[in-house]
Amino acid sequence: MSAKESLGYYEPKNHKPWFDEGCSKLLDQRKQAKLQWLQDPSELNGDNLNNIRRETSRHFRNKEREYLKDRINELAMNSKNKNIRDLYKGINYFKRGYQRSSNLVKDENGDLLADSHNILNRWGNYFSQLLNVHRRVGVIGPYFFEEDNHAVTVNSQRYVDMIKNLFEPALEELHLGNVWFQQDGATGHTARASMTVLRAKFPRRLISLRGDIPWAAHSPDLTPL
Repeated sequence: MSAKESLGYYEPKNHKPWFDEGCSKLLDQRKQAKLQWLQDPSELNGDNLNNIRRETSRHFRNKEREYLKDRINELAMNSKNKNIRDLYKGINYFKRGYQRSSNLVKDENGDLLADSHNILNRWGNYFSQLLNVHRRVGVIGPYFFEEDNHAVTVNSQRYVDMIKNLFEPALEELHLGNVWFQQDGATGHTARASMTVLRAKFPRRLISLRGDIPWAAHSPDLTPL
């Protein structure tokens, strides 16, 4: 059973009204620059990525300002011409403000889950079934980072605690010998404290940004090695 069938599927949000082809091209350029930097984290590639990021942010801000200016002018015109219906539609657009996105999944019975703790448990059960998690096959986890039943950001300290307190003891029980460790380039994963712990545990067997072997772009976290 696929994740879509098991957990449900929700269409991603559409782009902002001011998002145009130029915005799309800049996003593609930023993506390519980041992939190039991940494959070769040189100073030149880093500067190129930062320049494209600044250009993208500046372009987005300008497009949004132009769009808002046009909407405000439209409001003024509707007010002047007494187009009450269109006027209130425009006012409601500005009154919407921040709308929290919903991250809902389905339980085993197909009912929607909204509580973050239940959602994390559902993902854990789903991956346990998907991966047939059992100590004999050498699959450990998945682990979820939460405090007081709420998901939290994975920083270096939390990542190191997970490695030392959960991952290493479970790995030792498997008696797998020389194990390679692979991770992506997230900041919490590649911080100095995290890399120090991982290099000590997996000497010359660390696949990661700034590791013994560079982490390849588009490479999944879980890979048979």
